[in-house]
Amino acid sequence: SDSDENAEIEGNFFFKADERF
Repeated sequence: SDSDENAEIEGNFFFKADERF
């Protein structure tokens, strides 16, 4: 569903943000 897709994208964003810092 769209909600699942958004959650996945947000999860990727925060995961990559953690990697950068």
